[in-house]
Amino acid sequence: MLVPANSHWDREAIRDLLMAAFSAEELTALCFDHFPLVYEDFAAGMSKGQMVQRLLDHCVRHDQLETLLACVQERNPQQYAKHAVPLESQSQASSAYHPSVLPELPDELRSLVLRNRAQELTLLMDHITTHRLTTITGMGGIGKTTLVRTLVDLRPADAPPPMWVNCADEPAADLDSLLCKFAGYLAWPDLLAYRQERRPPGRGDIARLTDRLLESALLWLVFDNLESVLHAEGGFRDAGVESLFEMLLARRHQAHVIMTSRMLPVFCNPGVAATGLGKSTLALKGLSQADGIALLLSAGLAEGAGAQLAELVRRVDGHPLMLWLVSAEAQMWGVAKLLVESAVWQTSDMGKFAHQLFARLQPAEQRLLTFFSVFRQPQPPALLVMLAGGGAAGQQAFRLLNRKSLLSVSRSGDPPLYGLHPLVREYAESELEPAQRSQAHLLAYETYRSLPLSSASEWRDLDAISPLLEAHYHAVQAGALDRAAAILLEYALPDYLEQWGAQDRLIKLCRQTFGAVPKGASYADYLRGAGYDRLQNREVDTAERARLHRQLGKCARFLDDYERALECYEQGIALLKQKRDNREVVRLDHESAFVLRRLGRRSEALERCRRGLQASEGARDREAKMDRAELHMRAGVILLDDAQPVYISGRGGSRQWMVNKRHGRVAH
Repeated sequence: MLVPANSHWDREAIRDLLMAAFSAEELTALCFDHFPLVYEDFAAGMSKGQMVQRLLDHCVRHDQLETLLACVQERNPQQYAKHAVPLESQSQASSAYHPSVLPELPDELRSLVLRNRAQELTLLMDHITTHRLTTITGMGGIGKTTLVRTLVDLRPADAPPPMWVNCADEPAADLDSLLCKFAGYLAWPDLLAYRQERRPPGRGDIARLTDRLLESALLWLVFDNLESVLHAEGGFRDAGVESLFEMLLARRHQAHVIMTSRMLPVFCNPGVAATGLGKSTLALKGLSQADGIALLLSAGLAEGAGAQLAELVRRVDGHPLMLWLVSAEAQMWGVAKLLVESAVWQTSDMGKFAHQLFARLQPAEQRLLTFFSVFRQPQPPALLVMLAGGGAAGQQAFRLLNRKSLLSVSRSGDPPLYGLHPLVREYAESELEPAQRSQAHLLAYETYRSLPLSSASEWRDLDAISPLLEAHYHAVQAGALDRAAAILLEYALPDYLEQWGAQDRLIKLCRQTFGAVPKGASYADYLRGAGYDRLQNREVDTAERARLHRQLGKCARFLDDYERALECYEQGIALLKQKRDNREVVRLDHESAFVLRRLGRRSEALERCRRGLQASEGARDREAKMDRAELHMRAGVILLDDAQPVYISGRGGSRQWMVNKRHGRVAH
């Protein structure tokens, strides 16, 4: 079959074709024969849909879609003819983009912005149509994010969904992580080809991205809270991230790039200023007097106090968040009393304002805010009462903070969930002493560990284990790495994340948990020193301890630490010598064969495959047959390293494998 070069295929149609054309076993054989790198990524228990996605991602990344389609046509011509794969049309283009999760914009807040920021919205819309990149600067809480979020909703109806990156969630973002977001948004895994080439991304990869943006439909790309990836002086923490934004500013492309930042970024390249960075910047100020008064009135203040409201607006320079918080105080104590306290309320500095406001809170209110500030997700009232100390005092603190608008409903329901404005959170967290910070994170850890989980057999994606991921985050932040490790190992998260194709997330979790292990120390010894003793506790079932070692070895493997991975697998195998658990022996042999091959110890790797096959001889259940088939395939991949034809005997189901590298094929 001849396929036009560089054609744009409908990947959804190709995915449907693969699902219809092959069973899981046939798909495994296809990958083993023609796409061995994909086969090596397959894991036990992986669904057919996950296997199809990995194969499709690989073929897109390596420009092998035509090869894949030719294989499908050869092996199943009937299904290929039935699922004729059309070329993408321009009308289908918008469906090719994967939208980001946008920050919430309640109707009330959207209405306030449309009424009070109409002039700024018009100016911003005009600006982005004449500039490649627009930077909106202004002090924290001035409304930059809300303004852009409202603007996004006003984009043309035929515009593709936007890509929204909140840099505050990733202050350590690098070029690789940002390109990964672009690859996901554009459904273009080939952007990450540098990973297969085992090199860091560079300006050439950014140039490919801008070329793609030039050919694409008009896109909206938002980078919110850019100051999070900048030094205090305004320079970028990561040189690759700086290059990305420099080239988005300098090179031609079809995208509206919008950044919000408390400060203007400073580029090392002096020529960037000549490209018009300053001219592409809009400085967002506070609300006008009329709009500020309108905001106070919408918050429930009396209309008759017009002159007093105007004075409140003047004292805080129309800062929207300050006005909102002042309005809550005014409703409790009266506008006149607040105006008398000029020393408290006369400032346009959000940091000083927050300090003044915080000083007026009761101890229980302060405790609630500071301890709640480490939570990344909204929480129910019962938890907030507990954070304030519980009892009647805790309930009163919760009610007062709610009345003062320092808490806000993030999600209605029964019960509703409450959150903090980012600036309130930022200030409250800054008030925590180191010991308090650890205590707060440990409280958050205990909170998420106490949440019920569905049965592991029902886990299908990351959402199912969200409480565990949050608990892991807080354990790491508290320095309780033994607890973080316990979450990974006891719940077999490496297995699940690998099955779901979330290797990047798994690598990040492993780095956070084991990155501090000193050289020369085993993971088990390090964890035992940190208080985690299940690996050595003789009261724990031997097979369970062996499974924990296997999970620990998988963590090491995903960190490319193959020596430590092998050590963990050997410890697991040693535990099973006196206990007949062939299933776990087979899995440990399969894992150790993988790392032995990576260490260049091929003969030992092949011996592990043979030993695993011998241990599973006679097993008849479906999982055991899959384990045996995987061992046969692993042996085949190892033998691909040979230059001579090699035969391996043994049966996994009815398979017998012959490998011949010179002909580049595997027959069975």
